[in-house]
Amino acid sequence: EPAVFGVPIITGPYYSNFKEITNKLLQADGLRVVNNSAQLADQIIEWLDDENTRKQIGVNAKVMIEQNRGALSKIMLFLNMMIKN
Repeated sequence: EPAVFGVPIITGPYYSNFKEITNKLLQADGLRVVNNSAQLADQIIEWLDDENTRKQIGVNAKVMIEQNRGALSKIMLFLNMMIKN
């Protein structure tokens, strides 16, 4: 996961298997979606030219992942509490 390491992410338009996490990263401005090879090249060039934006998008991705970490543990604790009651 590049987001864990604060790396900005580019994906193509077909992410239905990862729709929830992709949408969260998009909302956090930690990911860019490109539709073709020209857009991919443009995005890479933009990030190579603008280090600050590239780093900020990576930080945004990392923060989003950190904020959502531990969800499974919370769900398991909740389920255990429900079973015991």
